[in-house]
Amino acid sequence: MFLVFLFIAISFAYFFLLMNYSSGWKNMPETKLSDIPSTLFLSVIVPFQNEEKNLAPLIQQLITQTHTNFELILVNDHSTDHSIQVLETCLPQLKNVQLIQAQGFGKKNALKEGIARAKGELIVCTDADCVPTQNWLQSIAQYQEKENCDLLCCPVKMTYDSSFFSKLQTLEFTSLIATGAASAAIQRPILCNGANLAFTPETWRKSVAELKEDEVSGDDMFLLISVKKRKEKIRFLKSTHAMVQTASCKTLSDFYNQRKRWTSKSKSYTDSEIILVALLVFLVCAAFIVCLFVGFFNPLFWKAALFIICLKTLADVSLLMPSAKFFTIEKLLMYIPLLEIIYPFYVVIVAIGGLFGKFKWK
Repeated sequence: MFLVFLFIAISFAYFFLLMNYSSGWKNMPETKLSDIPSTLFLSVIVPFQNEEKNLAPLIQQLITQTHTNFELILVNDHSTDHSIQVLETCLPQLKNVQLIQAQGFGKKNALKEGIARAKGELIVCTDADCVPTQNWLQSIAQYQEKENCDLLCCPVKMTYDSSFFSKLQTLEFTSLIATGAASAAIQRPILCNGANLAFTPETWRKSVAELKEDEVSGDDMFLLISVKKRKEKIRFLKSTHAMVQTASCKTLSDFYNQRKRWTSKSKSYTDSEIILVALLVFLVCAAFIVCLFVGFFNPLFWKAALFIICLKTLADVSLLMPSAKFFTIEKLLMYIPLLEIIYPFYVVIVAIGGLFGKFKWK
């Protein structure tokens, strides 16, 4: 009986946490684009490796940006495909561009080398496989002029195809972005995404020594942890104009490898709040799985499993429904019951794989 009460207590802790995030999301106003253009000079940093299929759409959107006061710094992390040839075709249409051949290896190093060349008042980072809106830089610049943030987290939308796999990915990814946004809204940030992130040069200089260069992944999260530790200003820009889009993983192995990479960096986290939230998510998922299997010996645990998954689903829906509207993926809400059943197994498997397994960057 003690184990059942413990699992129920964990599920209630998760419920109240998610309800707090849901309140944060709902109370965070959506930022509108102003008619007054910004004059802020931006440095857009894009590290890339073997992105010949993705660079042209990104460059085309940068060409059509309504905010033109920016420099573009592309850092080639030793590509072996035709990325450079693609850029040679696209870049003449843009002014103020630097194409750097990275001296070191890895995305963290590529970012570091790119930022070292940056002259902007605000550094904006995105990935080569992302496509921003036309007002992307304008919305970021306007918000920064108004709020003067040290770290500005911006929305990332995952696109999906007709497959269940792609749709479930998008739903799960949206929950992560919404959680990061909501946690920032309540002044307790725990997540951000380097695919759409902005920060001041001074913020980078203060944080660069704490970015855990021995970890292949996590430039975004370690930056967040560093800024949060100094109690500096972290905000989420809730605006569809500030959004970038990225595609879902094509295969299960790519998805699993990506999530293992994301999880692996958690071993080096030093923020107690981030660690506790991650642990709570793991525990509520593990509790559900344990109850399912122990239920074969004691049916009381099946009742506990039903209670846990219902309470968890209610909490998740409270955050997913309003955020799905913002990201225009309302059609995917019908897959929440399926995701809720799969998700606990996914979390436990990825957690074990990320903490103890190996992964490939590409």
